[in-house]
Amino acid sequence: QPTSYPYVMQGGPPLTQNPQGIDFNADGSKMFIVSDIQQGGLTQWNLSTPFDVSTLSYAATADITAQIGTDGGGIKFSPDGTRMFVSRAHSLASGNESVFQFNLSTGFDLSTVSYSGNSLSVSNSSNTRIFGIEFNNDGSKMYIVDDDYTITNNTNEGPREYSLSTPYDLSTASFNHLFAVGAQDSQVRGIAFNTDGTKMF
Repeated sequence: QPTSYPYVMQGGPPLTQNPQGIDFNADGSKMFIVSDIQQGGLTQWNLSTPFDVSTLSYAATADITAQIGTDGGGIKFSPDGTRMFVSRAHSLASGNESVFQFNLSTGFDLSTVSYSGNSLSVSNSSNTRIFGIEFNNDGSKMYIVDDDYTITNNTNEGPREYSLSTPYDLSTASFNHLFAVGAQDSQVRGIAFNTDGTKMF
C-alpha cells in the first residue's frame, strides 16, 4: 500500500493539515474537508473522476473562523448542498463545543456560504470533542458523536440523536437519546448508517 499521497495537497493552501471531517456532494465531483489546525480550515476540492481523490484539484476555501476557530471537527451537507453543518470539535476547558449551520445560496459552492445564525451546543464536559455529524434520509433527525478522551468507558460518550421539527434546521433541534458506546470505543470520531437506517457504524 502507498505510504504517502502527495497529490492531496497540490494546488491548494495548507488548510487540510490534521483533517477531521470529510463530505462529498451526491455525484462525487466535489469533496469538502474541515481541519482543526488552520484558521478557516474548510476547503473544497473538485474531482474530475467522481470519488477518485487522485483526480482532485483545489477549488475554494471558506473562512468560518468566527464559528469554529481552529477547532474544526465534522462536516455534513443537506442533500441539495444548500445547508452545511460543521462542528467545533473542542475548545478545552470552555464547555463551548457546538454544531453550526451555514447556508449556501448555490448548493455545494463554498464561495456562496454564509452563517445562518443557528447553532447547537452539545458539550457535556470541558474535555468533550465533537466530530461526526449525520442525518436520516429526510433531515428530521440528526446524529452527532463526541468523546471525552480523559475517561475510559465513559457512559456519556457515543451517538446523540436529535429531532428537527423542520428538516435540516438546527433552530428546531431537540435532544432525544444517547447511545453510549464508551465500553466499545473510547474515542468515537465518526458515524454512518446504511440506506434504510437499520444499521449504524
